[in-house]
Amino acid sequence: MELKTFSGAILPCKNRPQGQEKGVRLGPANLNVKILIADDDASLRELLAATLRADKGYEILIARDGAETIEIARKEHPQLIVLDLLMPKLDGIEACQALKTDPETSHIKIMLLTAAGYSWNREDAEAAGADQFVTKPYSPIWLLQQIENMVTDGA
Repeated sequence: MELKTFSGAILPCKNRPQGQEKGVRLGPANLNVKILIADDDASLRELLAATLRADKGYEILIARDGAETIEIARKEHPQLIVLDLLMPKLDGIEACQALKTDPETSHIKIMLLTAAGYSWNREDAEAAGADQFVTKPYSPIWLLQQIENMVTDGA
C-alpha cells in the first residue's frame, strides 16, 4: 500500500467550541460514520471536531492521547482515526502500530497528522500502517475533503 502524504495551509478559526470529555459523541450521525479525533492539543481537536460536526454531521469521538485512542477504538470501532503524531502516553506511531496489528482494529483507516514533516516521520508512519500522512499546517476545508474521501472511497 502506498502512503499518501499531504500538506497545506491552516485557516484561522474564531469562536472555537469548548473542550470535550473522553469519548464524547458530537453532532448527529452521518451514514453511521464514526470518526475518532486523537490530539493532545485541545484547540486543534476542537476545530476539527467542529468542522466535521457542522459540515458533515459525522459521529465524532475524542481522545487526548495515544493510550486513550486505542481504548476508544477498541470499544467504538470508528471508520477513521485522525491521529496526531506527538501525543503523551503513546505517540501516534505507537498507537497506529498497535491498532493496525490488532485483528480487532486493523481494518480502521488512520490519517496521521504531524507538524514534523521529516522523511523519517513519513517512513515510520508507513511502517506502522497509516493510510495517510498529513503535515500541519493544513487547510481545514482540504482536510475535510480528505476525510470524506477516506470514509466514502476507502483512501
